[in-house]
Amino acid sequence: MNREKHSATAIALIAWALMLPRYDLDGRVEDKALLSEWKIHSTYESRDDCERVRDQMVEVANEFIAAQERRAEMDGIPEASVMLAAKCVGT
Repeated sequence: MNREKHSATAIALIAWALMLPRYDLDGRVEDKALLSEWKIHSTYESRDDCERVRDQMVEVANEFIAAQERRAEMDGIPEASVMLAAKCVGT
């Protein structure tokens, strides 16, 4: 395999995964856990695409938390906290 073809193959294998941490039974986000213990939410061809979806996810989570706080119902907060802790990771 020539060098140019090999480089193109290596570039094609780079992808981005939007990763979500888990949370424990008490609803605490385990964002310090090893990335191997996080869940892959979705994958993208570019970091920009991944970050765009992550930004949208954070916006939705913040809106959800604000709505929950206005209603003084905290049941959905762990799920929103997971979305706020999401990371884009090169694979």
